[in-house]
Amino acid sequence: MAQYGTIITNIGLAQIANAQITQTKVGLEYIALGDGNGAHYVPKQNQTALIHEVWRGPIAELSIDPTNSNRIIIDAVIPVTAGGFTIREIGIFDDKNNLIAVGQYPEKYKPQLSEGVSEETLIHFVIETNNADVVKLTIDPTVIIASRNYVDGKVGQVQTALTEHSADNNIHVTAAKQTKWNSVSNDVLSGGRLSSAGKPLTDWNLAVDNGYYTSVTTTLNSPVANYCSGIVEVFNVNFLKQTIRQVDQLVNRVFTRVRQSGVWGEWVELNALPAPTSAVLATGWSNSYDYNMLRYYKDSFGIVHVTGRVKRADGNSTRLITTLPVGYRPLAQQECPVTVNMVNSGYVDVQTNGNIEVWLEGTTNVSVMLDISFPTTIV
Repeated sequence: MAQYGTIITNIGLAQIANAQITQTKVGLEYIALGDGNGAHYVPKQNQTALIHEVWRGPIAELSIDPTNSNRIIIDAVIPVTAGGFTIREIGIFDDKNNLIAVGQYPEKYKPQLSEGVSEETLIHFVIETNNADVVKLTIDPTVIIASRNYVDGKVGQVQTALTEHSADNNIHVTAAKQTKWNSVSNDVLSGGRLSSAGKPLTDWNLAVDNGYYTSVTTTLNSPVANYCSGIVEVFNVNFLKQTIRQVDQLVNRVFTRVRQSGVWGEWVELNALPAPTSAVLATGWSNSYDYNMLRYYKDSFGIVHVTGRVKRADGNSTRLITTLPVGYRPLAQQECPVTVNMVNSGYVDVQTNGNIEVWLEGTTNVSVMLDISFPTTIV
């Protein structure tokens, strides 16, 4: 029976001696396995390679034996995808492909996937030197392989961190904190829940405390004569804000107002359409009817709407109808169809400079109905 063991080669001894003198380190990078050409043999110090190398891979972990500071423990993992050979010899190479140590290994067959066996093998190798501090592990950043001890250690660290994290009441909601929050919410919202019944009101001017309120059609100082519900937010003794919503399936109207230093402001309807602005018409154009004058406005989404009916009745063919002001102009030129004289059609250009021009080839005295919408450059 062959005696298993490990020796440092002449090259390895020289590398370690030089590292001690120059205060550098020997970089170990690869572990190689061989089959010894079918038999065990006694390793020699003058070896520069294995007898018959069958596999080579990166070192997964290098550590110092806690019971012997001169003993270096080297681990490597043979992946599932490698196999079909018998392990009898083992070698450690540095980052310059020098054989640093060589040894015999108990005979072990490593199967391959095609043989129907999926096996990952951990190789454990020990080198003994008079100064283990001069040896370092050189890592190939493209390869990620971890030993079982390394993984177990990291798993233990994560489990400890999770246990400590879970036990930290400063960053987690405890039952005591939940009770306190519920108590505070009771002061703000009736019953501590928005779904609970609001406080009924006879006058919205009396809703001056934090809370959730409801009103009916006869409630005083309401923006609408309808059922409403809303909240009151008190910021300080001089300032509070009311926000209420009309309770109606067909109407979605929201209003807000503030009270500052005891004085109530006006109710403001949120998302309400602004009042349209009458367009200033170019020479030769006029509104066809007072009830359908050319007007424009911009909604809360930044969309400009231009509607109305205008006429050109002085016999000229001026195309320019009006010029929209800055903030009401399109991102790019728009072309929109229009109705001409109630029976024919044409189109208008809305240009980025705000000009709205009508194109009615060969037509002078006309009546044009516009209904145009487009996004603006300024929202």
